[in-house]
Parts: sequence; C-alpha cells; structure tokens
Amino acid sequence: MKYKSEIYEVVHQDAVANFEVGAISETEMREFDEMCLVQEPEAERPTPDTVNGSKSPKFSLFCRYTDRIIDTITRNML
Repeated sequence: MKYKSEIYEVVHQDAVANFEVGAISETEMREFDEMCLVQEPEAERPTPDTVNGSKSPKFSLFCRYTDRIIDTITRNML
C-alpha cells in the first residue's frame, strides 16, 4: 500500500485498528482507504490488438473467455 503522506499512514493504521475491533464500519474503513491511500490506475485488459499485434481467432476467443471469467469472479466478490 502506498500512502499519500506519513500522516495519512498513521491515520490509516489507526483506522485499521479501530475497524479490527469493530469501532468503525466497513463503509467508514473504505472512506479512510480513499482518503489515505494513493489510488493506482487500473491496468487495461489485453486485447488481440494490444498483445504482440496478434489478431488470431483463437487468441480473440481466449480474451473473451478470460474477460468473462474475470467479470464473474468480480461480481461474486461484491
């Protein structure tokens, strides 16, 4: 985890301790995460056009299948 500053790191660690003992809710913990942590940009998913310039039908099918698996896993985690 990367913190915005040393002060944010201390604040976040205190929030984590409070969350672990049930003093703050999960929603409040997420707010502390947003406030204190540096947001990493999301990586783009590979497509047939971006990986080695390949446009083979098999690779295209693989990408669609992989995206479907990732979407299913993501939905089940929420």
